[in-house]
Amino acid sequence: MKKPAFSQMILVVLLAISFILFVASWFYQKSGVDKRDAVRAADVEVLRDAIYNYVYDNGAYPGCLKVIGPVPTVEVQRCRNFVEDITKNNNYISKIPMDIGSNGWETGYSVAKGADNQVTVSATFTEGKEIVAARTDEK
Repeated sequence: MKKPAFSQMILVVLLAISFILFVASWFYQKSGVDKRDAVRAADVEVLRDAIYNYVYDNGAYPGCLKVIGPVPTVEVQRCRNFVEDITKNNNYISKIPMDIGSNGWETGYSVAKGADNQVTVSATFTEGKEIVAARTDEK
């Protein structure tokens, strides 16, 4: 009779340890996601500020955003002349940030211009539930 009670105690201890390890691994994974999304949010703000400063200095949007009217969401690397305009002489940004989830030929960041002339910069590879985006108005 004593043997089954001892076995049950071992089973309970093993289940408790397994549960603790599961919860700890979940928190560890969640903290990595939060850190990567925080970097993405900072990169979006840097891109937004670079666009704002470019518009302030030049009176127009950089690259493919120069057109009159809305511009659908486009990957930063695919926005014609955007990278050249925004990184020229390191005046606005030294280089376009690359998202850790990008495939190497896309940055992981996109830009769009709405009918209201507001530009939205967003991270396309977010892992959290919230969308990381920033808006800027043309001066």
